[in-house]
Amino acid sequence: MSDSTPVRSLPFNPLHDDLPRGLEAPGEGDGEFIVLLSDPELDAPAWTPRTARALARGWAREGLEVLLVDGHVENPSLHTDLKQAAGEGLSDLVLWGASQGRVTAAVDSEPFRFISAGTVVPDADRIWNHSRWPFLISDLREMGKVTLLLAPGNDPGVAAVARIADRVFWLGDPRAASRDRDLLTLAIHPDSLAIPQVEDTGADPLADLPGGGEFQLEPEAPESGAEEVEVVGTASGLTGSAQETLSEKPEVAREARRKEAAARVHRSTTPPRPGSRSRGGRGGRLGLLLAILVVLVVLAIAGHYMEWLIVPGLPEVSPTP
Repeated sequence: MSDSTPVRSLPFNPLHDDLPRGLEAPGEGDGEFIVLLSDPELDAPAWTPRTARALARGWAREGLEVLLVDGHVENPSLHTDLKQAAGEGLSDLVLWGASQGRVTAAVDSEPFRFISAGTVVPDADRIWNHSRWPFLISDLREMGKVTLLLAPGNDPGVAAVARIADRVFWLGDPRAASRDRDLLTLAIHPDSLAIPQVEDTGADPLADLPGGGEFQLEPEAPESGAEEVEVVGTASGLTGSAQETLSEKPEVAREARRKEAAARVHRSTTPPRPGSRSRGGRGGRLGLLLAILVVLVVLAIAGHYMEWLIVPGLPEVSPTP
């Protein structure tokens, strides 16, 4: 997605019980990892944690196993909103291999579970660039958990995790989403925030939502002396291996994981084709038979000359005087 490509925008009021259309939950039993990027400049600090909490609550009420994670490792605050202790959490899970069960806590009067930011780490890049993330996300998906990671939208290191997530939501003013906006699946903004709209082309499924639709991001001015390069590639604006790092749509990713799992099961349970091992088996048996035959011939010759037996075709042994 280029800087000028419209991004879907959805108004949201976390005080409403029902989630609006456009925030459909994953299919039952399907694990999904979603990054919620918070707008640090939003002039409504309580709206962001309440929105993350409302989203987790709404999906958990649909029967999903939802896990809300505080990714503000340098300045944690979500545990305060949830009235949870600031104990071990995300940093301990990623950096020191703490178990998920140890860092996961139930939340009073809420249907979802929570992981705090954990031990405060001054250098957040140590967490976001850790090699454990792909395995951690894969485990959460395979367990069928829907994980919502609330992370700071102004931290460039978060992009490393966002690129392997199933979906990425921007929470706040979509016009402020200037960093890594090619990763965004959806922008969610306060319903009191007026968002300028672009001409409706009929392709936006959220266009009929009041206050929703698309907004047009102004392209950033190139740095002085920098050359403008036209990138020709896929719809995301990336080509080659860079395109492969972007997350697929949730349903596509889940289908790919199902096919991969089915292929592993097929390979482990499919018997070998008839004759696939027969050539190697025949060769081994033939060699053994030849070895036995050689031993028998040698014994027969030795027995003949020692007058234990007579082998036709061999010269007769002269009698001993």
